[in-house]
Amino acid sequence: MKSLIPQRTDRAALGTWVLAYLAAAWFSIVVIRVIPHAGDWPDYLTRWNQWDADRFWWLATYGYDGGPPGRYEDYSWPAFFPGYPMAIRVVGLIVTDYRAAGLVISFLAGPLAALALSRLTDFSPFLSTSTSIRAKAPRSRRGSRTALPRTPSRASEDDRASEAVGTSESPRVPEVIHEPGETRVSESGLASEAAHVSEGGVAPEAVRISKGGVAPETARAFESASEAFYAHGSGLASEGVQAPEGGRVSEGVPALERGHASEGTHAPEDIRVSERASSPEGVPASEGAPSPLEVRISGESPDSGEAAALRESEGPENGRLPSESVLSPGSPSPAERVTGRKPVSHRLHAFPAARASSETDLRSEEVSPPEGGPLEEGRRRPGPGFYAVVALVTSPCAVFLFAAYSEALFLALAIPAWLLAKKGRWELAVLCAAGASIVRITGLFLALGLIVEFLVGKNGRKVPGGWRNAPYLVTPFLSIGAYMGYQWYRTGDPLAWQHAQEQGWNRHTVMPWEAFQTTWYNAFTIETEWSNAFRVEIIAAFVGVLLVIWLLYSRQWPETVYVSTQLVAFMTSSFYLSIGRATLLWFPLWMALGHIMSRHRWFTGLYLALSLPLAAAFVASFTQGQWTG
Repeated sequence: MKSLIPQRTDRAALGTWVLAYLAAAWFSIVVIRVIPHAGDWPDYLTRWNQWDADRFWWLATYGYDGGPPGRYEDYSWPAFFPGYPMAIRVVGLIVTDYRAAGLVISFLAGPLAALALSRLTDFSPFLSTSTSIRAKAPRSRRGSRTALPRTPSRASEDDRASEAVGTSESPRVPEVIHEPGETRVSESGLASEAAHVSEGGVAPEAVRISKGGVAPETARAFESASEAFYAHGSGLASEGVQAPEGGRVSEGVPALERGHASEGTHAPEDIRVSERASSPEGVPASEGAPSPLEVRISGESPDSGEAAALRESEGPENGRLPSESVLSPGSPSPAERVTGRKPVSHRLHAFPAARASSETDLRSEEVSPPEGGPLEEGRRRPGPGFYAVVALVTSPCAVFLFAAYSEALFLALAIPAWLLAKKGRWELAVLCAAGASIVRITGLFLALGLIVEFLVGKNGRKVPGGWRNAPYLVTPFLSIGAYMGYQWYRTGDPLAWQHAQEQGWNRHTVMPWEAFQTTWYNAFTIETEWSNAFRVEIIAAFVGVLLVIWLLYSRQWPETVYVSTQLVAFMTSSFYLSIGRATLLWFPLWMALGHIMSRHRWFTGLYLALSLPLAAAFVASFTQGQWTG
């Protein structure tokens, strides 16, 4: 088993599905016999081919002509899309009984859906990347916020940063404007703003750390000073940089004494610059000095207080910082030795160990893998993908995943389509979506969601040459158009599937409040055999509304379009019908539940305590021929 399915999360997802399927089958064979029942119990295949399942194998046998008269109305058949009956006919070449063929399809399609749901949940973050997540950094003694380091997203960025440190030229720092009082994480994993630093030899004002690990103002001042030194070879500051009072420069670099500031950029107090090994244009370098990027900012004057003690402890010559005192990962900084407090370091990118230990819970697709991804593969506790599958197979309406219904086959095509689109593999994604569109009309809403994913997703139009994949998005609509064209040819009505819903099930488009009033009346005002079913529909609609609100809040626009369009269609019908069964197709719901259940064990217990009894009751009612979901 491990050789066939190497990933532990995949084995857990498939095992969960198989166990749920066997549990439902065992329940329908053994446990259900203790429930009082009028007459003889039907055989196993008949129990699992109730309601629309019976229509599917009938449609696979006789086609849209309806077969023998007197059983079903001929005008109702176009309401069923041909994908699932065609699959029954194909499997029926091996399994002679079409009722058994429908169950085989569900048994084979279900594991594919579970596997894709597990991978999609582990691949996708709990919140969309378009959601701005701002983390509050811990406060220092002076009430300022300290920057939080982050793990770099790619090793190539570390290499580029290391090359920049080893050269005599300071890296270019882009101009970034941030709001005060916030801490954000940049691509390289370093705090990019408002790192207010307390005592310990560092300036009290906010220091913004850039991609290369140097404050932008300091980097610009140092660049200007370096250019002036290389150009003139004297101690005069270059134009546009104001010399700090008491500015000190180690051997080989003349002090910056005077200059004129340009664009309001001032060199901070007590800037120390030194050269390592050699410098360009034949300028001799000082021995034992740190790299040009070694810039220390302090609020003290060079000859007062802790600064003097700091220089005395740093080295015997001119207060220069020995390179090993900064670059050694295990040794304390000079400021820490003098003051006993740890200053905020903006050179964490030099130490891989420090980067790994400073990882935070902030989620970003480019910075750290999503929860449940490769980093969690070795952990014993299952990831959110596993819990998403558990939530799906134990949902109250999960009986339709095991019966001869089209839900399992649709999910086996729709969820891979969504996962492939998230990864930018649009050619395969639209093929899966086209297959899903021929199984159920829900494929239309799936195609609309994929369009939004292409527009706002990171692997859609935003990648270089992304617009070349735009024509692929038409493919799912071709499947729907082909079926409409077939019904137009057969009946002269391209909207025959919609009109079949109106004639066969009395479902017309009405205002949302009218649909709610009708459903509420049948659920609570009068008592019929359908009352419980309408109550389930109202609860399912309420869950759908909450899900759409959550998706809007988290700015998951493609998922919002996919779910909300379905919900609008259901809630503007004459009455609520099949919304409970449609919840199985809302894979964003199971993804959200998977993330919550993986983080909170109490929620897992609460969900199972509520869903398992309902799921068992729905299996019992469905196999006895009662309307469910």
